[in-house]
Amino acid sequence: LMRPEGSVRSALRVWLKFAFGLVLMGCGFMLLALNARHGAAQGQASMGMMVAGLALMGFAELFIDPVAMAQITRLNMPGVTGMLTGIYMLATGAVANWLAGVVAQQTTES
Repeated sequence: LMRPEGSVRSALRVWLKFAFGLVLMGCGFMLLALNARHGAAQGQASMGMMVAGLALMGFAELFIDPVAMAQITRLNMPGVTGMLTGIYMLATGAVANWLAGVVAQQTTES
């Protein structure tokens, strides 16, 4: 299970974990979209399908965020690990919230 730190397989595993997390995230969004479509057609959405989609998205975060944080701490200069980690968390949170606001403005009914 453990490989030397600088091996090619080690680097490949990092990107495979990240890609797997993105695929799981897409599947979670697909479940939510299918549930919304089913709810629009039937008049009632499935609570189980919504919980499954959100759980899948939460599980996907376990593959994405730790890998990104590990790469930030591995590739930075000594002494700035905390600052770069904080910048990453602030940037991802701020971008996500800004994008959520843009999507909410575009999809509101007037």
